[in-house]
Amino acid sequence: MSILDTSTHSQRARLFNELRTTPGGITSMYARTHLNIIDPPKRASELRDRGVKMIVIYETQTDDQGRKHPRCARYIYLGFVDEQGGSKNE
Repeated sequence: MSILDTSTHSQRARLFNELRTTPGGITSMYARTHLNIIDPPKRASELRDRGVKMIVIYETQTDDQGRKHPRCARYIYLGFVDEQGGSKNE
């Protein structure tokens, strides 16, 4: 999956892989800057619709130029929701 692929499928896959491997979660700013995901909230919503369980924490984040942005999201992966609505971790 290339970082240059901007298809929604590829963006979802990059976000999912990063969420699963980053214990502290990832920020929307990180997703835009390092994962080439233009709309992280939309991709996170699509993952939730596919059974991925995550929490969102809103925090002030600082961009690469030192500017502060209030209420930016941090996504933290919790596992999957199975067909019966229960949680399961990988």
